[in-house]
Amino acid sequence: MNEDKDATWEYRRSNLGPLYNLLLKACPPDKTGKRSIPRLAELCGKSPSAIYNAIRKQKISGQLAARVVRVSEGRVKRNEFNEWVYVEK
Repeated sequence: MNEDKDATWEYRRSNLGPLYNLLLKACPPDKTGKRSIPRLAELCGKSPSAIYNAIRKQKISGQLAARVVRVSEGRVKRNEFNEWVYVEK
């Protein structure tokens, strides 16, 4: 099998919905080309469980959405999260 060393791949637990897919799209690959929620959480200064809780609830804070956009290196835009962003009190 001929593998491209620069190929990017995603670690998926299962398809957890459109917010999950968007978060994986946003995640910059690590040095091996892997994109995952734990990697994204680390880059955002959050725990993986915090990200998975947002996915489970299908809600994300505006602050976290902004962090994800910053670390995404242009892969996603802030308005792509509008459907899931809740107003923080």
